[in-house]
Amino acid sequence: TAESEALGIKQAFFPMENGGFIEIVAPMNDESAVGRAIESRGEGLHTMAMEVDDLDATVKDLEEKGVKLIGVGGPQVFIHPKSANGILVQLSPKK
Repeated sequence: TAESEALGIKQAFFPMENGGFIEIVAPMNDESAVGRAIESRGEGLHTMAMEVDDLDATVKDLEEKGVKLIGVGGPQVFIHPKSANGILVQLSPKK
């Protein structure tokens, strides 16, 4: 487990066999981003991260389908929660 005062969260990481991990996050206070998210949406799944074979092609396909994206042109792109049933989806290129 770890704490990040800067982000206002406590974290626990659970490694998976494929090199991925599950991260559990809890707010240290109600003013943190996670605390505000829980206050407005309730507890539950907040973010899901996935690796994709071709980030640029994935972004293009999602944009053509009208999916709202955050961070296009960066090293990772997020599907806005409004386009993913309230869950922030992080897309990163496979390593």
